[in-house]
Amino acid sequence: MLKNLFYILGIIAFVLLSLTLILFLKKELGPISPPSILPSPNGSSEAPLPDSGNRCRGRATKDYKCPSGCGFYGNPVNDCVSAEFLEFCNKPGSNCVKCLSSSTNIEAQRGEVNVRDLGVGILIWTLNGSGEKELQPIIKLSSMEVGENHKMSHIKLVDGRELDVSPSHPTADGRLVRDLRVDETYDNATIQFIELVPYKDTKTHDLLPAGDTGFYFANGILMGSTLK
Repeated sequence: MLKNLFYILGIIAFVLLSLTLILFLKKELGPISPPSILPSPNGSSEAPLPDSGNRCRGRATKDYKCPSGCGFYGNPVNDCVSAEFLEFCNKPGSNCVKCLSSSTNIEAQRGEVNVRDLGVGILIWTLNGSGEKELQPIIKLSSMEVGENHKMSHIKLVDGRELDVSPSHPTADGRLVRDLRVDETYDNATIQFIELVPYKDTKTHDLLPAGDTGFYFANGILMGSTLK
C-alpha cells in the first residue's frame, strides 16, 4: 500500500514539474503566430502582421534573425525576429520592409553620394520646418537583408527623376510610396509611372538626418525616413 502511495505521489510530482516547465517556457518564448494574412499588394488594406517572435533578446540563433534596422512595424532597430516572420516580410506585398535600394544616391554637401557610402555625421541636404533646404548631419543609418522575392516600387517623374524604394517607405507628404498614383504631383513634378519591380540586391537602406523633418533627397526626390 505504501509503495503504491509513493508511486502515485511520484506521478503527481512529475506532472506538476512538467506543467511548471511548460508555463515557464511559454512565458519566456511567447507564442509565434503563423503569417495567416498578407497585406494587399496594392496597399488597399492594412492586414495585421504575424507575431514577430521577438524573444531572443538581441542574439541571432538558428531560428531567429536579427536584421539591422528599417524593417518592421512595431520592431525597433536591431530587434530579433523569427525566421518565419522574416520570410513573411520578404513576400511581395508585405508592408514590413520600407527602405531604399542600394543604387540610391543621396544629396550631400559634397555632391551625390551612394547610400552605402554614407556615415553618421556626413552633412546631407534636408528641409527645415519652413520648407527651406539646409545641411544637417546624418544621425542614424540602417540596412536590412531582404529575400530574393522582394520587390520595389519604381517611381519615375516627368522631369526624369527616378527611384527604386520599398512600397511602404514614407513619403515627404505623410503617405506611403504605395499610395502614390500616376498623373498626380509629387515633389513638384507629375508622376509618369510607378510599378513594382524585382529587387536584385540583398539589402535595403535608410538614413535619418538631424533637423526638423528628417527628410532627405534620394536620387533628387524628397523622401521621408523610417528611423524617426
